[in-house]
Amino acid sequence: MSVQRPLSSNEKLYLTGARYFSQLVMHSVLEGSGVISPSDLQLAVDKASELLPGARLRLSGSQWIADAKPPLVVLLEEYPNFHGDITEHTHHYEELDPSAGHTLSVHLASKDGRTLMIFRAMHAVMDGKGMQIWIKMIFAYLRGESPQWTDSLLTEDQVLDSSPANKRANEPLFPYAVGPRMRSAAAGDAFTFSYARRSLRAAIPGVIAKLSVGVDKFLASGAGERSLMLIPVDVRNDLDDEAARSTANLSLPLMLPVSKEQNWSALSEQFLDMLASKKHIARGVWDWLYRKVPNGTIAWLFRHYWLNSLRRGRFVVSAVISHTGRQDLDEFSTKTFHADNLVFLPCVVPISPLGLVLTETDHGTEIALVSVKALWADPLKLLDQVIEASGFAELVVDEEVKVERKRSAEIMSFPDSQLNLHQLVERQAQKTPGNSALIFGDRAMTYAELNARSNQMARLLLARGVKKSDFVGVGLERSFDLVIAILAIMKAGAAYVPLDPSMPPARLEYMMSDSKARAVLSTSQHKDLFLGSTEVLVLDETETELSAFEKSNLDLAIHQSDLCYMIYTSGSTGNPKGAMNNHAALNNHFLWMASEYELGEGDSTMATKIRATCSISFESIRSRF
Repeated sequence: MSVQRPLSSNEKLYLTGARYFSQLVMHSVLEGSGVISPSDLQLAVDKASELLPGARLRLSGSQWIADAKPPLVVLLEEYPNFHGDITEHTHHYEELDPSAGHTLSVHLASKDGRTLMIFRAMHAVMDGKGMQIWIKMIFAYLRGESPQWTDSLLTEDQVLDSSPANKRANEPLFPYAVGPRMRSAAAGDAFTFSYARRSLRAAIPGVIAKLSVGVDKFLASGAGERSLMLIPVDVRNDLDDEAARSTANLSLPLMLPVSKEQNWSALSEQFLDMLASKKHIARGVWDWLYRKVPNGTIAWLFRHYWLNSLRRGRFVVSAVISHTGRQDLDEFSTKTFHADNLVFLPCVVPISPLGLVLTETDHGTEIALVSVKALWADPLKLLDQVIEASGFAELVVDEEVKVERKRSAEIMSFPDSQLNLHQLVERQAQKTPGNSALIFGDRAMTYAELNARSNQMARLLLARGVKKSDFVGVGLERSFDLVIAILAIMKAGAAYVPLDPSMPPARLEYMMSDSKARAVLSTSQHKDLFLGSTEVLVLDETETELSAFEKSNLDLAIHQSDLCYMIYTSGSTGNPKGAMNNHAALNNHFLWMASEYELGEGDSTMATKIRATCSISFESIRSRF
């Protein structure tokens, strides 16, 4: 007997909206070096569909029945360019038909050693996280793995039915959120949508808040006008492992109002507070409407509200901003294919003038936009304006450089790969003790001074009870002490947790509590941010104690498999999550940098080529020391 379940409220919304808005389809574009056999990809798609009931759904009345055939892999005749203005590459694919069980599609293109895949899914059957589960399952089979999975057909209706009946905060009954007015009266422009994407060279802490403030600034809301952002929040983090395996729509809207002249830090703290208090686990008036009103009436209301919003410049929300979470490109790679570029495109949501989706990887952050032609003719120009208003303009990657970037198909091997980073510093201090290791303003610190100081600080940590594998917070701004502290924590056998003092206090408190940090290294200027949950070592108040310790290298057994640091994600899809890395990975990264940028032992080489220009809480800080 086929597995089946009822249509959920959100799924009904997407299906009825598709009568006028055909682009209620999500796209994920994956690109990399190497090849994937079409037959191997088709076999993996078949196996993933067999294991995931959400990948083989067919609509019958108000029920989904999991008896559809797996999607066929379609070979593209031309290799599409999914950079910049990508509108023309999003409209040339077959229509998806839920009644025929055709809700997903996979497209494949290869050229000159490069491979590109486009995964498409109707939003009526999956949300962004569900799509990730499906794609990662396909790649697990491509790698020859045998995933273990338990069927789950949980939807947002069941989550809400089993939760306390909260009323959705800030939900508007009528469109009031500020937005632009219709500029084009051409037939069809109100229902024609355009896409664009840009690449940013770093992960951005507080990116949801910064982007929300940027959108508000770009829309230039005046006194008495309000911006309202819709942030989809994945509720899988609050479910048990089995329930969280559902690919269905398990994202609920969090309505985030943006006040005039509100700074991003205050908005980020407000956002985190709303997440912590589960403001998204709630029903609203519109949920009742979707469940009770006939489909035809809902479709008419959608069209009427949308056209009225375009004419008045007032929308249900000013923007929909989604974050797909931090993506590990290794999960989208195989022995013959190495992913180096991944982007999720926004789905059209006809309650907002624009939608934005963020995809974060080791390479930085992809930001994709969807907008309506009746409001803006040039989606790429629009995206650049939003990026500028959000303060991200300097992070934009030159597209010509990006298109040429290729990831090596093999892991690099370096002569010094068996030494940990702090051991490389120790060796360099012995080899060239008088060379400059750090330059800050008009001051310089030699390798001998850096190594001696970090040895003393490591002994201070051990004296204060820090043990191997403990987490130690680093609550310091860019300075000599920042680098010294990181090296000292490594030398003591612990792992550092970056705690940027410029972050909202609520976020810092959460990271300290979640990591169970044994201690935090900070200064008297910022110590109040870290007091209460753990011991705070105030470096400028411990100078006498610190200088009394030996300057010689420590003799501790620290293995390459030992943890080196834990860095927290932006928390855009829920609470921030700690991502851990070991000494081997960090060391390999720095040795690659030395090879790639041809770094030598001269003072000027290191001083001019390696700079710490971003927050310690960015993963990319490793590339800028």
